[in-house]
Amino acid sequence: MSVKLEAGAANCVVNCAGARRGIRLFVVNEIGSVDEAVADTIAAAAQDSGALVESLWVDPIPKLAPDKIPEKVLNAYREGDVVISHIPSLTRESLHSHFPSETRVRVPNRARTVALLSSDWARFPYLVQCTIAKRLEEKMTPGRGWRITSPAGTDVKGLFGTAGGEVGAAFFVQGQQGRARKNFPGGVHDPRGCAELDGVIAVEYMDYVDQKQDDLPPRIEVKDCRITDITGGAGDGKLRAAIAASDGWIDSWHAGVNPRTVSPVNRHENGRSWFGYSHCSPAIMHYHLGRGHKTTNLASFCHSLSVDGELLYADGALCPAILGDAVVEAEIKASGMDYNMLESKAIALW
Repeated sequence: MSVKLEAGAANCVVNCAGARRGIRLFVVNEIGSVDEAVADTIAAAAQDSGALVESLWVDPIPKLAPDKIPEKVLNAYREGDVVISHIPSLTRESLHSHFPSETRVRVPNRARTVALLSSDWARFPYLVQCTIAKRLEEKMTPGRGWRITSPAGTDVKGLFGTAGGEVGAAFFVQGQQGRARKNFPGGVHDPRGCAELDGVIAVEYMDYVDQKQDDLPPRIEVKDCRITDITGGAGDGKLRAAIAASDGWIDSWHAGVNPRTVSPVNRHENGRSWFGYSHCSPAIMHYHLGRGHKTTNLASFCHSLSVDGELLYADGALCPAILGDAVVEAEIKASGMDYNMLESKAIALW
């Protein structure tokens, strides 16, 4: 095993999942979806922490089919203190009907190849990432004003409402150790619910609808958190129609916080998978269209964000107001990380 691979595994198992002596930890693996070396290194890191480790392998599970999840996998979620999942189809939607009030820690590990688990993204100290997210969330408190702009024409502002909104309540379950669901490598800050939201969002990404780089992004006009008009976009109108078919409510938004984010998938090969990786980058602002458990993801790129006049993101990168924050700096020093890791890695947006 390489030093980088082991470091990525330890970051996942210890820093993210919180593995420690005496807990019961399951590693659930889907055949064909994870490198055996990754599954073995994750299990070894858990054993090194003193956890009681059980690994299991299953055949591929259909996506969004809760009734197709094997009983031994469900038992792992029932019995484990921590579950690290290498099964892509075990989404929060598919698991929600089985565990609607879950407080156990479950970690969907997206670094399922040796290259990804060895990458800067997987090795970026998870506790530094969490501290960045927490400091952002502390600055985005209900009642404060915010504004988002982007080069493509996004210009929207509002006031923060109840933290998280409907999406936050549905997807970011709070347990004794924080969010029960901890994405790895991650990361994003918690969604920010909006009491007010007005302006224009230039939609440069939407789930399941293809876009071309030379297409002008459609513009959605928003008033009081609801879409009032949709203009522009590709001539076929598919993207406008998809937006119009929603409930029209912009519930909340959040941005990426891991400056070393990479995507192993080209957007033109699989846009939804690309977004699943890429939206952890500070270069992407992610809006939730709709409320509840079946939201649609929209995004704008290379945004700038200010809160009560304080610039937190500029041109798709975290600002000194966050990276130079005393609490964040203390966590960076405690981690012993190389400061070069704080430089945003360029990510292919098209």
